[in-house]
Amino acid sequence: MTTAVAKKQKYNAQRVTTAGGLTFDSRKEEKRYWHLKKDPTVVAIEVHPSFEVFQPFAKCIHCGTIFKHKGYGKCPGCGQKLIKFRGITYVADFKVTYADGHIEIEDVKGVETEAFKLKKKLFEASHPNLTLRIVR
Repeated sequence: MTTAVAKKQKYNAQRVTTAGGLTFDSRKEEKRYWHLKKDPTVVAIEVHPSFEVFQPFAKCIHCGTIFKHKGYGKCPGCGQKLIKFRGITYVADFKVTYADGHIEIEDVKGVETEAFKLKKKLFEASHPNLTLRIVR
């Protein structure tokens, strides 16, 4: 099923592109995808879904007021410049919908990095209705 293999990635993972045009970050992730495809209880699989885990905001450098709106260039209160912070997104490996209606978010991991542990906490806090499952 595999057609192309790109250069080596960190932790010895090899990016894989399938004949259908899907790209996976590792062979382990590709193997999990085909395992899910064969599961009769799986209704839908979304590859690399993105979730906002921290909203963008702006902060006034003078008065410290925080704004959740992106449209401001200057603080409406004091007129000083705003510092803008981008939001943080988490890209999972799979969003799996099962026949009984429940949805699981899956991430195939060999090694849990510190960055992943932080994003996992942010994901769990910002999406309490979804379950993040680590597949080893």
